[in-house]
Amino acid sequence: MALASVLYAAWGILLQRYNNSEDVLFGTTVSGRTAKIKGIENMVGLFINTPPLRVRSQAREKVSDLLNEVEKSLRDRGPYEDTPLTDIKSLSSMDNKESLFDSIMVIENYPIDKQMMNKDSCLAIESFSMSEMTNFDIAVAVSVFDGMELKFIYNSDVFLQATIERMAGQLINIINCMIENPCIEVSKIDILSKDERDEILYRYNNTDTTYPKSKTLSLLFEEQVQRLRTILPLF
Repeated sequence: MALASVLYAAWGILLQRYNNSEDVLFGTTVSGRTAKIKGIENMVGLFINTPPLRVRSQAREKVSDLLNEVEKSLRDRGPYEDTPLTDIKSLSSMDNKESLFDSIMVIENYPIDKQMMNKDSCLAIESFSMSEMTNFDIAVAVSVFDGMELKFIYNSDVFLQATIERMAGQLINIINCMIENPCIEVSKIDILSKDERDEILYRYNNTDTTYPKSKTLSLLFEEQVQRLRTILPLF
């Protein structure tokens, strides 16, 4: 199973949970430099396209089945990956003012040639830096060379840093669960870490209070009303 299918399916599952929907759509990237373009190797420029990917899961569907569906979707859309988004949108039922998607996942597998970083070479890069921007509310860049690294680029007017950090941890939990338990049902994947679960179960639900056990709730309510009336005479 291709790693791309696992990453796309994991992001789709996380979006499903956050949107309370079994059907989500997000953007992906393709290089656009395909062999079918004559003379592509001699052309300079950016050919990247961002075709949408739809991830749907059915009741009691297993992770392995979802991965197969995602991989099939990627194969089926292959001949149309260079189709402009405007054309794709025109064929949909969406309003012209709506965006096809507001999140995107970018899988990067083209690192700077290590030979270029070799100082013993006659030509070498000593250092480099990048500044990235996105037109989407949230973009997930996944580097899959020399290990795997996740980078979130997001609109700070929409998301808090704490929210993004939580989402990053949950995405890692989903990926690990999918790899370790391919036969588990998608709906049973636990996206929460132990710390998050403890916070929800114990910290947020720590609402114990003490009150006289000999009094009924209705009597306690009446007494509270009387106290309010002494403070607010017009009440």
